[in-house]
Amino acid sequence: MANETVFRRYEGNPIIVPSQVPRANSIFNSAVIPYGHGYVGVFRVDEICRSMTLHVGWSKDGMKWDISKIDSCRMSPVRSSSSVRRNTYSCRRTLAASAR
Repeated sequence: MANETVFRRYEGNPIIVPSQVPRANSIFNSAVIPYGHGYVGVFRVDEICRSMTLHVGWSKDGMKWDISKIDSCRMSPVRSSSSVRRNTYSCRRTLAASAR
């Protein structure tokens, strides 16, 4: 029992690859939920220039994704008044506003 596999990884991994987004170095699945007759997801893309952007993805089956950049949503470090870098990020536009 201790050596039993609880789940089996999909042999076709990775499902989402950097080549799906121009200038992407890596893509991270932040959240995927059922939506309508398919799925919607938010993805963090680390670009080759070392900046991070948020993208929204739409899929009918959860396997093939159409990933679009969220307009005007580049994450940049928020600095405190004492110039100490915090590990928090700010995004000027929300997913809800750009998912129209």
